[in-house]
Amino acid sequence: MFLIVQSYILVMEKFKKILGKYIPESSLDFVSDWIIDNKIHLKITRSRKTKLGDYRPPVNGRGHIISFNHNLDQFTTLIILAHEVAHTLTWIKFRNKVRPHGPEWKSVYQSLLCELMEKNIFPDSIHNALIDHLSNVRSSIVLDPALMRALQISDDHMGAKFLEDLPAETLFIASNGKIYRKGEKLRKRYKCLCISTKRLYLFTPATRVQVVD
Repeated sequence: MFLIVQSYILVMEKFKKILGKYIPESSLDFVSDWIIDNKIHLKITRSRKTKLGDYRPPVNGRGHIISFNHNLDQFTTLIILAHEVAHTLTWIKFRNKVRPHGPEWKSVYQSLLCELMEKNIFPDSIHNALIDHLSNVRSSIVLDPALMRALQISDDHMGAKFLEDLPAETLFIASNGKIYRKGEKLRKRYKCLCISTKRLYLFTPATRVQVVD
């Protein structure tokens, strides 16, 4: 029993040493609990222009997988982890019976962010931006300009695009979390098809969206 406990402690120390390079030290203990308690496999990836992180549910005997880009600052990585862990917890409770960024996910994400904010981890500028972010949760921080500014990350780095810059037929995520296909332009706005409802909506050319991989 002593050897088992000792091995577990060594593994935990090694895991925290690696994770501590990417998130604030003050968040390390409870973020480690998020990852370990839910048996999440964490992957640190190269820089990806279309995403900062992602979540993959269990399939074919494989467990939960969360990835994040290696070149993000610590506060951005922490927010991304909260986002993806919220996907994990939502999947554990509802499987694939709810929308990826629906009210169930939003509730979990808000709860995890509140945990972080209660620890006074973030600088005031980011903390204040997160207060507004919590009141109107988007499917991605790409779609929250105020939070992007607070994190000092450029649009290009985060994959944010203006709708008018996308080719026709491109799939994109709007600020409501739904996926649309860009259609033809009707005078001043673009006609876009909502994939889930099959209904058409009009978007202004300057709408900020995230391209679907």
